[in-house]
Amino acid sequence: AQRADAMVGPEARVTGGFGEATDFTATVSAGEAEETSLKSQRWGWGGNSFHGSCASFGCSQIYAPWQTCQCNPACSHWGSCCSDYSQMCARGGSPPSSSWQQPMPAPYHAPAPYQAPAPYPMPLPGHTRNILTLYHQTDQSSANLIKQIGFRPGKAGWCGGAIYFATSAKATYTKAIGTQSHKGAMLQCQVDVGRVLYQDKKCGGHSHNQAELQRLGYDSISFNPGDGDEYVIWDKTKVLSVKQIPL
Repeated sequence: AQRADAMVGPEARVTGGFGEATDFTATVSAGEAEETSLKSQRWGWGGNSFHGSCASFGCSQIYAPWQTCQCNPACSHWGSCCSDYSQMCARGGSPPSSSWQQPMPAPYHAPAPYQAPAPYPMPLPGHTRNILTLYHQTDQSSANLIKQIGFRPGKAGWCGGAIYFATSAKATYTKAIGTQSHKGAMLQCQVDVGRVLYQDKKCGGHSHNQAELQRLGYDSISFNPGDGDEYVIWDKTKVLSVKQIPL
């Protein structure tokens, strides 16, 4: 008798051992044959050919990328017709219009290049020196420090924390009245006010700073709170000289 482990048919390759599932193997083989037959009917397979057919796909007016061959009026132009296209779909038909084209992918549009935001405008070119003799009153201790290391912007004022000057020594008596203001020493200064931004008596109603002046193209601010003009700077290098004078 033939040994089970000598079998070479499909059942010998079924999981479960040599010849242990012969009945099950026959059932599976029959199922596979039936499935293959159904596929052949659906896709037009014949013998060893695996090309589709218009008999199975049906005639169409559109390109069908999921089909192995095409059955639309443009397939002749593209060389993609099924072998039975002329028999099934082109009887009495006219050749496709040259304007009919197979759908093409949408064109690629490159994104717009990145553009950095515009920088703040630089101070206007051609600023000339505008040197004025101005006055600042403080106490003697602060005056000594100013003569040694220069001015330092305050923390408050009509125009914000800055360095304030009057146009006369007399005017400093009515102006040096803030919480950070002091009296007792009079300083006469040469100040390069440059290009001046003129403001109303409340200095525009808000605090200013050096960055704002540079953005707008100015070097200093001038305003009159009601007791005479004042000049305001934030950059202490604009003070070219300092000299203490008698009160």
